[in-house]
Amino acid sequence: MKKLQPKLEAIQQVASFTGVVGAAEPTGSLAIVSQIVSASCSVGIQLAGAADTLDTEIHRLFDLAPRLLQCDAIALSTKEPELLRKDLVKVYTGMFRFYLVAMKIFQYHRNFGAAIMKHRDEITEAVNEFSSFWDHFLEGVQIDTLETAAETLDVSRKNQIAKILERECSHELAYRPSTPAAGTCQWLFSTHGPFKFWNQSPTPATHFLTMFGAMGSGKTVATAYLADHLASDSKDRTVLRYYIHNDSERSEPTNIYCSLIRQFLSWHPKLEVYLWQLLQECTATDPQRQSRRPEVLRQCFIGLLDAGPKQVCIFLDALDALDFEAREELNHFFQDLRKLMCQCKVFLTSQPNSCVKKLVPGETFDIEKLRKDIREENYRIAKHLMDAKFFEDGRRHQYSKAEQQRLIKEISVLADGSPMMVYLNVAHADALTRGALYRSADKVLQVIENAPSGHSKIPQKWTEIRKQVLEHLDVDREMVNPLLRFLAITSRPVTIREACAFVVYDTQDGDKLPQELNIQEQKNIIQTIRPFVITDDESDPESVLRLYHNSLQKLILLKEPSTWDSADDIKDDKNLIQRKTKMNGAMASKCIRYLQFPDCSKKDFIQSGQPQAAFFNYAACAWPHHMANSAGGPTAEQVDGIVAICKPGSGILLNWTDQNYLHTKTFLPDDPAAVLDALVIAVHFRLDALTAMILDRPDAFQPPHFHPQSASHALTCLLQTSRFSLANHLISKSGSRLRTLAVWTHVMRLYSPYPDFWLPKPLTDDDLRGLTKPEASSKQAAHEQTRNAALAALKQREHAWQAFLDPFVTHLLPVLGADALCEAVANGCLSVVKKLFACASRDTTLRRKLLEPRGHASRDGGGSEQQHQVVGVAAQQGDVDMLRFLLRQPGMEKLVRHLGPGGETVFHAAAQMVCSEFRPEVFAELRRAWPEGVDVLDGRARHFRDLLRAGESELVP
Repeated sequence: MKKLQPKLEAIQQVASFTGVVGAAEPTGSLAIVSQIVSASCSVGIQLAGAADTLDTEIHRLFDLAPRLLQCDAIALSTKEPELLRKDLVKVYTGMFRFYLVAMKIFQYHRNFGAAIMKHRDEITEAVNEFSSFWDHFLEGVQIDTLETAAETLDVSRKNQIAKILERECSHELAYRPSTPAAGTCQWLFSTHGPFKFWNQSPTPATHFLTMFGAMGSGKTVATAYLADHLASDSKDRTVLRYYIHNDSERSEPTNIYCSLIRQFLSWHPKLEVYLWQLLQECTATDPQRQSRRPEVLRQCFIGLLDAGPKQVCIFLDALDALDFEAREELNHFFQDLRKLMCQCKVFLTSQPNSCVKKLVPGETFDIEKLRKDIREENYRIAKHLMDAKFFEDGRRHQYSKAEQQRLIKEISVLADGSPMMVYLNVAHADALTRGALYRSADKVLQVIENAPSGHSKIPQKWTEIRKQVLEHLDVDREMVNPLLRFLAITSRPVTIREACAFVVYDTQDGDKLPQELNIQEQKNIIQTIRPFVITDDESDPESVLRLYHNSLQKLILLKEPSTWDSADDIKDDKNLIQRKTKMNGAMASKCIRYLQFPDCSKKDFIQSGQPQAAFFNYAACAWPHHMANSAGGPTAEQVDGIVAICKPGSGILLNWTDQNYLHTKTFLPDDPAAVLDALVIAVHFRLDALTAMILDRPDAFQPPHFHPQSASHALTCLLQTSRFSLANHLISKSGSRLRTLAVWTHVMRLYSPYPDFWLPKPLTDDDLRGLTKPEASSKQAAHEQTRNAALAALKQREHAWQAFLDPFVTHLLPVLGADALCEAVANGCLSVVKKLFACASRDTTLRRKLLEPRGHASRDGGGSEQQHQVVGVAAQQGDVDMLRFLLRQPGMEKLVRHLGPGGETVFHAAAQMVCSEFRPEVFAELRRAWPEGVDVLDGRARHFRDLLRAGESELVP
C-alpha cells in the first residue's frame, strides 16, 4: 500500500476540493475513495441514464469498498495468505482503476454530464472488473469474518498499544511513596511560596517548578502528597506522576514515557485511537517500527497533550538519578512541552546537582528553606512511624505513654531536621528494643544520640541498624544479606513470595527445586528486615517488596552488607558501577541455573499462566536483563546454560518464553512454535557478546540445540536493528546456510533504499491553511528541520548498509548470479546493482553468469508466467534510473530483446507498471534501446498499448 500512497493523497485533495468528505477515519484512506466516487457517480448514473444493473453494481461497490480497510488483516489471518494476498492486490487494482476513471471525469467538471456519457463504458467495465475480483476474493474468506473484522482490528490495535505500554504497568503500581504523616507537607501551600503562583497561573503555557533538596529531605513524600492533593482538588485536572526510584529500569526515558502515556489514557481512553494514529505516523519512516524508542514515545505523548484537555500536571521525582543520555532526552521533552499552548504544569525534584539545574526551566526552590516548622513536622513523622510500622509485638507496653512521647520527641530532635533521619532513628530504636534484653528509654536515646546523624551520615546509620538487627537473630541470619542484595539488583519489582523463594534457593544447594516457605515463615523474614524494606501488607505474599530508600540500595551496591562499617560512603560511583555489573552477572547465573531444574521443564509446570515455583517467573523474565548488564561478557558456563534452556522444542524453552512474553512484552515472537534457539534469542535480546560466543561454538547451527532456520532469522533481526558488524560475523560463520536466493531477496527487501518512503511528506497548502504567517513559517521551519534530520539519518543508514553489502555481494554473486541481479533490480537497490556489475567486471565468468537469461519463478508465488529478465523487471517497476544504468551496460542487448513465456516484451512489462506514478519516460528509454520492439505482439496477439490503463496510452509517445 505504500506505493499507492501518492494516489491516496491525491484523493484527499479532491475530497477537500469537492467538499464531499468531512473528516476521514485516521487509518482508513480507502474510505475516502468510496465516499468520493459514491457522491459523484450517483449523479453521473442519472445523467447517463445507466441501466439498473449498473446502478446496482455501483451501489454494491460502494457498500463493499470500505471493507477493504479490513482486508489486509483478514488476509494475514487466513490459512493461505499468499493466495488471498494475490486476490487482494487485484481488488485494489480494480478499485483504483475505477478511481482513475472518476478522476478523468472530474477533469471535465464544466461539462460533467457529457463526460459521464463519454466514459460510461469505462465506468461499466471498471465496476464489473472490481466486482469480479471482489467475488473471487470473498470465495477464499468467510463473509462473517468481514462482519466482525472491525471489532477484531480494534482488539488488535489495543493489544499493540498494550504491548508497547503495559511493560511499565508493574513499575507504576509497585512504586508508591510512603504515606505522609497527618499534618505534614502543609508548607507546600505557603501564601508566599512558589507553589501558589505555579498552580494558579492562568496563562496558556507550560509552567515548570523544581524542588531541590538533600538526600532524605522528604522530596518524594512531598511530591506524592502534592500530586494526590491536585488530583482530588479538581476533576478537570489530569495528574500524571513518575518516581525515578529503586529498580534499574525506572531511570529509562522509554519507561517514563510509557508510564505517562498509559496514565494519560486511563484519564482519557477516547484518545487511544489518536495515539495509534500518532504511533503509525511517527514510525512510518522507521524501518524497524521501533515504537518504544524514546523519541517516538515523546512525540506521541506531546501529540496527546496537544490534543487532550488543557489542564495537565506532570510530576517527575528524582531527576538526579538519571544518567547523561536520559537527561538529554528529557531536555528535548521539556523543550517540546514549552511549545504547547495549554495549561500544563510540570513539577520536578532533584538532589542539588549542577547538571540538573542547567536542565530544568522555570522556577526552582530548596525544600529546606520552605520547611519552616521542621521540629513539629519531624515529631508528626516520628509518631506516625511508631504507630504504623515499628514497636509491635507488645513492645509498646514496655514503656509508659510518657516514655513513648519522650522517645518520639527526642528521636525527632536528634534527626537534625531530616525526615529520612527521623525514619532511621525510629528504625534504630525499634532494633534496639527487640529481643529479650530490655533497654530503658534513656538507654535507647543514649545509643541513638551517639550514633551518626545528619544527611551525610545516612550510610553509617544503615550500618548501625543492620548490626542491631543481626544481634538479636538466632535464626534466618544467613538470609538477611542475600535478600538485601537481591532487592538492590532486581530488574523489576518483586513480591514477598518471590523474594523469599529466591533467598531459600540462594542459601541452599541441590539439583531440585527448593521447598518454599509458608506464609508465616515469609512474614517472619519480612519482620526481621522490616527497617530496610517497605510493603503494603506484610501478611500478603503477593504484596510488592522493595528497599525503603535509594540510599540503602546504593550502599548495598557499593559494598557487601557483611563488610559495612562506619566509614562507608555512597559517593564512590565508579566502584558502585563495577560492583553492580558483577552482581548482575552473578544474578544472571542464578536465574539460568534455576531454569535448568528438571521440574521447570514439565509440561504441566505452568497452569493458568502461573508457574508452580514462585521464583520461576522472575528467573524467566530477568535473566536477559542481568546478562545485558553484567561485566566482561558471559562466562562459558553461562553460555552452556543458555544453550540448554533454549533447546528448540524443549519443555523449558516453551515454559520460560511463555512467562517472558506474557509479562515483559519483549521482542520474542508471539507464536510459541516460532524459530527459537539460543542464537535467535540472544540476537532478539540484543546480547551481542553472548551472540558472538554462540557463533564461535563448534556446534553452532547444529541440531539438536539449534533450529535449522535460526541463522536466517538471526540475520533478519540483526539487519533490522542495524547491527551490521555482528551480521557480517554471522554470515562468515554460517557457511552456505545464508548463501541462498531466499536470504538475498529478504536482505534486498530489508535494505529498501527508496528515499521517498523514509523522508517525511512535504507540507501541502492544506497543512498550512488557517495558520497565521508566523505560525506557518514556524511550521515550515520545523518541517525543514525534521526533513534535514531524516536526510542525515538516511545518509548514515546508507553508509552503514553499504559497509555491510560490500562483503555480502562478494560472497553471494558467484552462487546466485543473475538471480541476485534480478532481485536487486526488483527491489530498487541501484547501489547493489552497481556493486554486482563492479564485482563481475573483474571476472569474465562472473559477468557471464550475471547476464545469462534466467527463467526464475514468479515473485508473487504464481508460477513462472509473465516473467521478465532484469530489463523487463526494471521497466515493470517503473524505475527509470535503474533502467538507464542497465541499458548502459555492455551485453544487455539479449536481455532487452528477451521474450517471456507468453511472448511478452519489455514494453509489455512497462505497460504493467506497478509504481505509484505512471512514468512514460520508461518507454522512451526502451524505444532507444530496441526501436523495433514497440511493434512486437505477445503470444496472444496483444500490443503493449492494449495493456495500458485508461489515460496512460496518450502519455506514451
